[in-house]
Amino acid sequence: MTERSKVSVETEYSEYLNSLILVEKDVIGLDNSFFFQILIGKGGHRKLFSRVEDSDLSETEVTVKEFISLQDNIRKVIDTAGNAVTIKLDMHSVQFVHFPNGEIGVGIGKGKYLLEKENAELLREFCAKTM
Repeated sequence: MTERSKVSVETEYSEYLNSLILVEKDVIGLDNSFFFQILIGKGGHRKLFSRVEDSDLSETEVTVKEFISLQDNIRKVIDTAGNAVTIKLDMHSVQFVHFPNGEIGVGIGKGKYLLEKENAELLREFCAKTM
């Protein structure tokens, strides 16, 4: 069996800006098959930057309702084995599946990736801290 690529989660918190970045682990720059960044500014402004495969980088505003739904769905999948959800991030669909064996799979574009435990915890923490 070939080893599946993994998702890297990077978070940053400051007084003025919170940031979440999802990229393919151990892949540098534009060689990455996907890039998602959510920025939450002081005052509640939410921006999403995304690129999947050969698409151009796009930027969009995220409404409060969309962001709360995103947070709830991600936490639900991370917390409960057997759950799955498809999330729309801008024009891209991202599937999260929590397998019964405890692994969390992520489908982005044509790729399938694993979300390791430490990265799942960072992603869940970001969802909880930014509510």
